[in-house]
Amino acid sequence: QNTAEKQTHELLLKEIIANDGKILLCKTCVSARGLQNINWVEGVGIGTLDDLARWTLSADSTLCF
Repeated sequence: QNTAEKQTHELLLKEIIANDGKILLCKTCVSARGLQNINWVEGVGIGTLDDLARWTLSADSTLCF
């Protein structure tokens, strides 16, 4: 990791969104951490398990880590 580039999560999220990427945060995770009222990067949403299931079923491939 090269921290000299000063890449931030915000910049990475904006780059993904600018390239037609979709980003949903886990509603359960966000709520458990009290982050519901954060001003997220424009284009970032809060998803549900239904959203995750729909994305997983429609994906050509998935990545787990």
